[in-house]
Amino acid sequence: MLQPVATVRVVAGVGGQRGEGNEMSNRAWWIIGGVGVAFVAWMLLPWWATLLIVLAVVGAPVAGYLMLDPSQRRRLARIRERRQLGR
Repeated sequence: MLQPVATVRVVAGVGGQRGEGNEMSNRAWWIIGGVGVAFVAWMLLPWWATLLIVLAVVGAPVAGYLMLDPSQRRRLARIRERRQLGR
């Protein structure tokens, strides 16, 4: 007979208190999901296909940032300092 599974609440100790406790941020969930997808891809696809997927996922935002001119980069840095981006 199957035993009931206990509910586990994931708690992150990073970033300060929000709401009732230290729940994980959206960024942490995306990172965990990305690692999970990469692991599944590594198991199901050839190594070179997985490597290409990971490089594309990491390289696209980096390439986009590098295409910004210096004034746009400064503006983005100011927005990040005020914590207005990524909410």
